[in-house]
Amino acid sequence: MFFDSGLLLTICCSVADSEVSCVSMESCILPCSFQDDTEVIIHWNQVTAGDSPVHSFYYNKDQLAHQDQRFRGRTSLFKDQISGGNASLQLTGLQVQDQGRYKCYTGTNRGRNESFINLKVDGEKHTEHHLSVFLSSAFINIQ
Repeated sequence: MFFDSGLLLTICCSVADSEVSCVSMESCILPCSFQDDTEVIIHWNQVTAGDSPVHSFYYNKDQLAHQDQRFRGRTSLFKDQISGGNASLQLTGLQVQDQGRYKCYTGTNRGRNESFINLKVDGEKHTEHHLSVFLSSAFINIQ
């Protein structure tokens, strides 16, 4: 096989989307990882909503000026784990409208990566409460 020395060959692979199911009104973690590096750029977008910006992190801090209003105050990264390659997003107060496809972009000196997560939002979790009533004839006085 012949390669021109001036030709840059980039090979990338396609990985199937990850599937995550979470419950409405609760917290949910969308997983994303990268090869650890000292400098990293992280962008989370909701693809199904026209690539809406969900959360960005660069220059070692959150950059939320362009964040979609629907996500304000509901997103966070695990900052103590970013240096180890964790770019997972925590989304709180989950809403049915949050359901859809998300893209995690990470860029470091070692390369760039995109991964996709399909988020399914289930209805609110219902907790059953049972009330037991015990009646004893010793305490009932009928007249």
